[in-house]
Amino acid sequence: MSFKIRFVLVVCLTSSIVGVGVGSSDDGPAGLETTVWSVNVLSDLGLDVSTQQVYQSMAAVLTGVSTIPMPRTAFWSAVDSPPDVVITGWGGSVSNVSDDGAGGHFVLVIVSPIVVLANGGQIFADANYSERWHVDANNVASFVAAFDPTGAAGLIPSLFID
Repeated sequence: MSFKIRFVLVVCLTSSIVGVGVGSSDDGPAGLETTVWSVNVLSDLGLDVSTQQVYQSMAAVLTGVSTIPMPRTAFWSAVDSPPDVVITGWGGSVSNVSDDGAGGHFVLVIVSPIVVLANGGQIFADANYSERWHVDANNVASFVAAFDPTGAAGLIPSLFID
């Protein structure tokens, strides 16, 4: 079974953040492990070795972030309907990194929820929602903006059932 609704992104500027722990726990439905925030680097960027290292470093810093911006939970709220469908965590892929001029970086991350059905099946939600983060020279990350250009927050995204 698969259903699909496509939409594009917009900018939603806000600095509201919801606090959440980092890493993983066994708090998910039916004993499923909950991953809070795992970030990698998009594999098809064609980066040279030194640029790839910077991108990997930013992904590692963001993986340790213990907060979830409110625009993220608002955007993906349609796929979080406990107990039938539950967001158990977040995955991110770094798609762009730029210098901030002060030893830090601005990082663009494509974000998707990790969604689990009550029967244990998983859903991949596809919407290209992204966030901009600032990582300062001391590797402290702060949320800058969420991108949702069409105002699709709270709507059902494209879903693929595994």
